Amino acid sequence: MSENITAPADGGALPAANLNRRAAPKIEELPFIGRRKKDESGNLRRHFWRVQPSGNYVADCKTGGSLALLYLAFEEADREGHGILGFIVSDMPREFTGIEVGFLQMVAFAASAGAYRARQIDAYWKKAAAALNGGAA
Repeated sequence: MSENITAPADGGALPAANLNRRAAPKIEELPFIGRRKKDESGNLRRHFWRVQPSGNYVADCKTGGSLALLYLAFEEADREGHGILGFIVSDMPREFTGIEVGFLQMVAFAASAGAYRARQIDAYWKKAAAALNGGAA
């Protein structure tokens, strides 16, 4: 998408994210990603945060949360990718609006929910490594 996404000023949310893994959006379908102008070599690079706040902080926070759910569905389905969160955050303005706050808050909720599972996986692999090394961790 090449134009900026604009938050609904009336506080309404964007269309709900389809959280079904098989229907996760492709990177080109994420509504907050656009194209930059061609660089010196003629390549079109992605712009990872093309949004326009509405000026209604509450509505913008809701928009940010909806965008985060789309982003999370993309990352969940992109099992072999390296993740694009760093690119998104680097393209965000230094002074956050409600869109950025809502987006990052939802990502933080997801990280919190997944932290317990990440510790379980880490413990499993440490236990497996210890078993392979004759009980030494």
